[in-house]
Amino acid sequence: MAEGGQRVVRLQGRDRTEAGFTLIEMLITIFIVGTVVLAAATAMVTVQKVTGTTRERTRMELTLSAFVEAVKGEPFAPCTAGYSPAFTTPMNGVPVTPTMSSIEHWNGSAFGTPASCDPATDSAQRIAITLTHNGVTIHSDVVKRNPTAAP
Repeated sequence: MAEGGQRVVRLQGRDRTEAGFTLIEMLITIFIVGTVVLAAATAMVTVQKVTGTTRERTRMELTLSAFVEAVKGEPFAPCTAGYSPAFTTPMNGVPVTPTMSSIEHWNGSAFGTPASCDPATDSAQRIAITLTHNGVTIHSDVVKRNPTAAP
């Protein structure tokens, strides 16, 4: 008892024998776990985006490859301005038909335009093929050779 008849109550820290965590320890733990979960979620979203982009690019390459094979299958036409192959979009391909962006003819020493083409010397053609889908463009070059021309 203190002077004047008042009772003194001492506040003591918690007894170390009691099990449990303080509020600060819990907040730090929640912060750390939250940061790890957020980083993992961000990584998963990034992986999904990259996978989708890769899948779309593969579909485009499949379609372009099928069109290239269709062009190769067409009979050689000297001094042509282009080919119109029978083309069907392959299963899982993109629903866009590629285009022939240019065709050059071999004149015996160099490639030239169809305007400067001589049917007697047109032994090969270089055809540039382009496919654009969803803002992405891919290219392929095909060389068709005249099967009757001398090597």
